[in-house]
This record gives sequence, structure tokens and C-alpha cells, in this order.
Amino acid sequence: MEKQNNIKALAFTSDDRFYRISNWAKNSFEYTNPDIEFVILDMHDKKYENYNFHKWHKETKNHVLRRNNPYGFLKYLAALEFIERENVDTLILLGADVITVGSFSKALNEINYDILTSFDIGNSGLMPFNPDVQVIFGKRFLTDCKNFFLDQMKNY
Repeated sequence: MEKQNNIKALAFTSDDRFYRISNWAKNSFEYTNPDIEFVILDMHDKKYENYNFHKWHKETKNHVLRRNNPYGFLKYLAALEFIERENVDTLILLGADVITVGSFSKALNEINYDILTSFDIGNSGLMPFNPDVQVIFGKRFLTDCKNFFLDQMKNY
């Protein structure tokens, strides 16, 4: 795997509470990583209504699996679609409540992994892998997540 060029950071927000704190995440990230664009992907932003993840959310929000964890799965579908639409090579996916205190430059120099991630504190049985800091190289990991989650929806 070669070093990637188009790098962006993203926080996914599902409601006003997370949108408000995601601005703190954005400000701290931009302060410590000024050369990387940070995007807040807000479920309620009208510009995302035409995205497939948004349509999928509306179609499946009453599914029993979604009622127990309405946005955890959706974050990965949104991140995958964001990567594809924005032609992103490397995505730094942060929880909306993450405050960044240093540069991601060392992590971005890794070339032997599909994903680098923090430890997931307090994971749920429904979403066993949902850490707040992830550096995703390419879309293989997110594609695998999408396939897994959609399969779970059919077979739950």
C-alpha cells in the first residue's frame, strides 16, 4: 500500500446535542492539524438528504436492530459514502465528542494497515467495534462493515 494523498477528517452527528459538541471536536482538530479539512456530517443537514445512507436510515429506522442502536451502523455507511463521493484516500473518523490534542502526522505515515483505531471503551453488544478515533486507509474496512451490517439487517 502506498502513502495516500487526499486526507479528510470527519465527525458524524445524529442530533443537535452531538452537533453542538462536534464543533468543539472540529476546532481542536483544526488547531492541531491545520492542513487537513474537517467535515461535520450532520444527519439533519439538507445537503445529505440525497445520500444513500440517509435514504437507508429513513427506510430502516424502525427495524428492531436499528431501534436498539439507531446511528452506530449508520456512521460507517455515511463514512463510506463520504469517501466515495469526495474521493478520499484516508479518512480520520472521530467521535463528535473527541478533543484532539496533537497531530495525526505519525498515524498518517503508516502504510501497512487498513485501519488504525483507539480502544473502544464501553462498547455495546450490538456494535462491538465503535471506537471514537479511527484512521481509515482506503475503503476496504468500511465496505466490509457495510456488507456485515446489511447482512445483519436481513438475518437479525
